[in-house]
Amino acid sequence: MIVDYHMHTPLCRHAVGEPEAYARRAIELGIEENRFSDHSPMPVSYDPDWRMTSGEYPPNIEMVRRCQKAFPQLSIKLGLEADYHPGTEDFVKGVIRRTPSTT
Repeated sequence: MIVDYHMHTPLCRHAVGEPEAYARRAIELGIEENRFSDHSPMPVSYDPDWRMTSGEYPPNIEMVRRCQKAFPQLSIKLGLEADYHPGTEDFVKGVIRRTPSTT
């Protein structure tokens, strides 16, 4: 199976294009499954130029869900690129708890 598990939405601040554009291209290339895994929210002081904010996390989930519905022929997963940085463990655990358990 051809997969791509490292795709971002514009909310991560270093990708361009909507998830639907990535899905269309995946189908063109014969990719069978992809996962959008933006960088998780972190405390404001930690790398804010390269990740979504806490307030953008729910819209991120909605973007991926919308794409899943628009492209049922492609397996689209929701992921989260959660970083480890000493002292932020409780914050990251809180974000992960807010993550839907379904793909």
